[in-house]
Parts: sequence; C-alpha cells; structure tokens
Amino acid sequence: MSTPAQIFDLVLQVAEASGKSPSQLSRECKISPQRFFNWRRRGIPVAQVRHLSKALSGALLPHQLRPDLPEIFPAESDAEIQAA
Repeated sequence: MSTPAQIFDLVLQVAEASGKSPSQLSRECKISPQRFFNWRRRGIPVAQVRHLSKALSGALLPHQLRPDLPEIFPAESDAEIQAA
C-alpha cells in the first residue's frame, strides 16, 4: 500500500508534468501552501480529494489519491468524475 508521502510525491510529479506548481495546486484547492505540504505527512484530507483530482485535470483519480479508503472512493465511481 502507498504511504501518504508516496502519494504526495506522485501528486507533485503529475503537477510538474502538467506545468503546475505546488502553489498553483494549493490555490486551486483554496488552501495555504503550508497546509498543502502538510498532506505529505498527514495524507490528503477526504474533503480535498475531489478538488485535488480536478486541479490535476483528472490525471490522478480519487481512488488513487486515497487508496486506503475504497469505501469512500471506489474505483467504479471515478468514471462519473471523468464524465463531468
């Protein structure tokens, strides 16, 4: 299973590949950069998972951002997000 730090590093890699900085992601999620970087240690809060996925243009889906919560973010529901 992936750790919060591994998932956060993947988020940064995907963001960099799409030309977005961590500051841009934090603005799009309407949080401070400090709070954004706290996610590396604490994990992405449930309330921010869909916002972050949208800020990443769906490159990482909710079930990929929080694989530890399949009951909240099942892989089947991601098709609905991509269609929206």
